Amino acid sequence: DKIKTFRIYCNAFKNPIYIETNDEIIEKILFLNFSPYISRVSYRNEINSLLLYKKDDHNLCIKFNNEQGNVPLNMVNHIIFATISKNIELKDNYIFLHSALLEKNGVGFFLLGGSNSGKSTLSAFLCSNGYQYGSDDKIIVSTNLQEVYILNRKIQLRKASLDILSNQGVHINYSNNKFYEYKRIECLDINPIVINNIRIALKVNRNENACTGVSLNELSADQTFKELLYNSYISKNLNKIAANSAFIASKIKGYSLEYNGDMRELEKYLTKIIK
Repeated sequence: DKIKTFRIYCNAFKNPIYIETNDEIIEKILFLNFSPYISRVSYRNEINSLLLYKKDDHNLCIKFNNEQGNVPLNMVNHIIFATISKNIELKDNYIFLHSALLEKNGVGFFLLGGSNSGKSTLSAFLCSNGYQYGSDDKIIVSTNLQEVYILNRKIQLRKASLDILSNQGVHINYSNNKFYEYKRIECLDINPIVINNIRIALKVNRNENACTGVSLNELSADQTFKELLYNSYISKNLNKIAANSAFIASKIKGYSLEYNGDMRELEKYLTKIIK
């Protein structure tokens, strides 16, 4: 198969990342997630080079710099992001967050939560109720909150999440692209916009056993700092990430929302926070 080389770069990067592959679906994944920061090139650097070679219908050979191994094809999206987030070097005044990003009435907010916390499902629900979509998973943001680089272009959901949305009265068009993505194959047709008036960090926790519908608590600057730090992709310079997290925490309001699964009730509380 023909080998192609791609260069990923945005203003927040110190150096570009190069990815080489011989598989068309991996190429589609790259453009889905990294557009407009990706371009095809005729060369690659030996440094910061990620090689993804399809071996057969189930396995992928991966090589980054001097490290090499084999992984299942359905983990390729995770591997790309894990490798980049671990090795990327950002300029001083940027932070790489595991966070959704949405906007309502001109107010942008981080939607924080660990893996499987329901960020993508909640993002899809909110976008069906008048919110603007920025990202559902990975963003790079400057400490002055004026520059945001989105590294997930569309909301990717599991089948169970579509069922949850349907039970909440939400039916959104989606396309099953059959990408190599572990348990996430549905991509919602919601296009991202530029969001840079970020005022809120919202930690969300879905608790099916909660006694009340929604529990809302305001976070201190120190608690907000800890949530940003916990949800950042830790690179080589932890002190810089901590300093940037603390600076951003001092500029925004932090809240914690726990809900029992009723996203309609949660949205009412979120509207109050934004106002």
